[in-house]
Amino acid sequence: MPKELYISERGMDLLERVIRSCPPEMTNGGLEAKKILFNLSRKKDPVKWSDLVATLPVEHFELSIFAHIQSIAEEKSVAEIDDLFIADYFGGSPHIDRVRGFVKYHDFSMTGDLHYEPKFLVSHILLPVQIVDVSEHGFVGVYHGNVDIIMKNLIPYVGESRLIEASATVLCHHSSIISVCSRYEVVDALMKAQFSSETFSSSCLGIKGAVIDHARMISFPWAKQAQKLFR
Repeated sequence: MPKELYISERGMDLLERVIRSCPPEMTNGGLEAKKILFNLSRKKDPVKWSDLVATLPVEHFELSIFAHIQSIAEEKSVAEIDDLFIADYFGGSPHIDRVRGFVKYHDFSMTGDLHYEPKFLVSHILLPVQIVDVSEHGFVGVYHGNVDIIMKNLIPYVGESRLIEASATVLCHHSSIISVCSRYEVVDALMKAQFSSETFSSSCLGIKGAVIDHARMISFPWAKQAQKLFR
C-alpha cells in the first residue's frame, strides 16, 4: 500500500508563495485556490496532500499543476514534499517544460519586443535574484545564471518591503519577490536545476543582455487585486 503523501510546513509556504504570484487566469482554481493555500500555509504543520487537493476548486485536476507535482512525487517515491522539492519543480525542468509548452502556442510578435519570448519563459520560472537597487523602477535585481540578467520593477508582497535589504538574495516568480531566501540549499537546488536545463539556458542567452522590465511583462490590475486579498 503506498504511503500517505504529505507536504511539509516549508513546502506549503513556498508553494503558496509561488502560486500567489501567478495571474488568476493561469492558476488552477483561480483566486479561491490562492486563498485556500494561504490559509493552510499559516497552520505551520505538515498537511496531507490528499486533504489539500480535496479542498481546491480545480476543474480537470489531472491537467493541473497540483496533479503534476503529485505524479512527480509518486514517481520519486517521496513521502513528503518539502521546499527543496517545490523549488526543483518551479525552478527546474518540470515547470520550464510546462511554460515552454505555453509559449509554443502563443504569438508574442505584437509586443514589439524581439526578446519577449525568452523573457516570458525566464520570468515565469522561480529564480534566485540578488537585489542591487531600489529606484524609480522599484526593486532591481540580478539573476546570476549562465549570463547575468537585470530585472526591474520587482514587486514585494504587501508588508514585506522592509524585510528586503540591498544585496539580499530573494526568490522571484512572475514579477513578484515572493520571499527573502535564507536557505543556501534552496538557491543551490534552483541553480543546479536551471544550469541543467538546455531550454532555460537557451532562453537566458536569447535575452542577449536585454533588461527584463516587469512593468512591461505583466498587467498590474490583476497583481494589485491579488495582493489585496492577503493584507
